[in-house]
This record gives sequence, structure tokens and C-alpha cells, in this order.
Amino acid sequence: MRYEAIPASEIDEGLICAWETFQCRQPCFDSPFLSPWFTKIVASVRDDIFVTVLEDGGEIVGFFPHQRRNRRALPVAGRLNDCQAVIVSPGTIWSPIDLLSASKLDVWHFDHQIAAQEEFSLFTTRREQSPIIQLKNGFEDYVKQQKRARSGRIEQLRRKRRKLRRENGGDCNVRFEATSLDDRALREVIERKIKQCERTGHPVFFRERWAVELVERLLAQDQPGCVGALSVLSVGEEIAAAHFGIRSRHVWHWWFPTYSPKWSQYSPGQLLLLNLCEHVGDTTVQQHTIDLGRGDEPYKGHFANSAYPLIEGHVASKLPYKVVYSVKASMASWARKRPAFQHLRTLRRKIKRSPAVPLFLRRL
Repeated sequence: MRYEAIPASEIDEGLICAWETFQCRQPCFDSPFLSPWFTKIVASVRDDIFVTVLEDGGEIVGFFPHQRRNRRALPVAGRLNDCQAVIVSPGTIWSPIDLLSASKLDVWHFDHQIAAQEEFSLFTTRREQSPIIQLKNGFEDYVKQQKRARSGRIEQLRRKRRKLRRENGGDCNVRFEATSLDDRALREVIERKIKQCERTGHPVFFRERWAVELVERLLAQDQPGCVGALSVLSVGEEIAAAHFGIRSRHVWHWWFPTYSPKWSQYSPGQLLLLNLCEHVGDTTVQQHTIDLGRGDEPYKGHFANSAYPLIEGHVASKLPYKVVYSVKASMASWARKRPAFQHLRTLRRKIKRSPAVPLFLRRL
């Protein structure tokens, strides 16, 4: 096996074609984050994005997109990346350690790696689930599934939607757009997300200019493998809720949802997701899955009817790093099994989400 690391900006049409072929052959690579176009667009706003090309017998068999920080590899776009993998041809035999060594990397950190790639099983420190909404058989079939699961959330939201329309000028005044090009709505998504991150103590990624340019370029993208999707729920001239996500040929990824507190009595964010479910459940739409992304937010549990496993961990190619990270992983694994650790995690979550707690304490 031969490995060659090149800047992502140098990926040509031939490599893109091979990459997309590997994606089409394996459903586990359907995520828009795994598209060559996502890597290319991130590379257009950052200069530290690389791709290691895997070649066997003179034939290209895989791609490893990554963000390089000295000799450490991170996911492309860092914290913003919700799905990671080494995109390879079916049946390819390869080694993560050899891949890193040949790429002149010491460590690869992953936190949303698809668990279907068994090559990473030895390097896993944590397993999570990414909830999804599967709408292959249409929206009404999905509603029946939710009823059988004794989830009444969809009906509750339908009642709230009728109430919103009744109290605010009817259907003509309450509008939903699955794919909008409204610059004002995009600005509102960014501004509301900044305020939300400041309120909850999370890193404010939209303070970085490259992150803003990334969503702008994704929205202008027209490649089916990865394109930005701005969805808007408006009441009159006001935007009650908006969401910026990305979609591939088969998956719509839920990424940056926002809503206006003014309309909170109607649960506008969840109403927008309900409308998006109806849109994706339409048989004329190519995407049939909404990936809600890893997380324990209650609304994800209300909507999801399936999930797929993700893993978190690291691969180290040199002995000192192997020792350090193995000890760190063992300590983390031991701590997670202690009841006190679970209580601390619950307390941390409550503190970070409470507006009553001063901002500096939430960040601490």
C-alpha cells in the first residue's frame, strides 16, 4: 500500500470521481461531511487541509481527509465536523498506523468517526449514537411509527402549528422554505448562534471569519454530494426559526438550528424540523434521511426513529504518543464508570445551559 499526502486544494476531477464512486458503493459514507466537495470548500477558506491518497498496485483505493496542526491530524473543519472516516474502496486492507506514518503524522484525533470502520476499533475510547430520522417510506409512515412507539410529540407539534397559523394570519402568513437563499436569514442564523454559544458557554466558532465564509460558500455550492441548505420558518416578515444544514445525495444533516425566543410558546425550532421531515418524506426528494448529529438534546429523542454508532478516540504512530494517550484513555474509561463522574457530567450540563449562571462560570 502506498500513501501520499497532498494539499486538498490539489484534488483534481479524477480524484473527486474516484472518491464519489467509493461513497456511492457504501451507504455508511453517505454523509455530506465525507464528500470531497466538503473537504474542497473547507480548503478554500483554510490552508491546513490535506488529503492522504491510498494507492494499491497503481490503483487509487482510498482517501483520508484531515486538518493538519504540526504533526497532529484533526477532522476537516475541526469541531464543526459531525462525521469522519477514511473513505476507501470495498475490501481494501489498510492500517491506520501505517497511514499516519506515511502521512508524516504522529496522532489522529477523531470524535465522530463512523464505527463501521473496524480498523479503528482498537483505538476507540468512547462510543456514542448519532440519532437519525429515516423517511424512506414517506412522512405518514414515519408518523405511524412514532405512534406505535407511543411518542405523541408529532401530534403535539401539529396542534401548535395549527395554533400558530390560527393566531397569526393563517397559512398565507406562516411560511416554510426548505431551501432558501435569503441572505438575511443566513445572517440571523449566524448572529443567533453566536448569542447561543455565548449564553451556554460553548466556543463561539462563528467569531472565526473562516467559519462564516464556509457556510456562505456551502450555500453557493451546487454539487449534489455536498450543498448548503438554509431552511426558514417565517411569520409575516419575521423569521421565527431558521436552520443551516448540508445535504448529500441521500442525507440531510441537521447542523445549525436557531429560533426566536419571541415565538417560543409554539416551539418554532421543532416546528421547523417537523416541516423539514414532511419535505424530506416527499417521494420526489432525493434525500430520505435526516441526520440529527450526536447529542443528547431531548428533541432528538422525540424525533429520531433510528441511529448509527460513532466512536471517539485517537491513533498514535509513535511510541511516546501511544503511551501517553493509552494512559489518558484508560483513566477516562475508568472515570466514566464511576457514579460520581456521571453526577458531575449532569451538573456540568445543567450549569452550561443555565442562563442564571454567570458566563465566566459556565465557561470555567
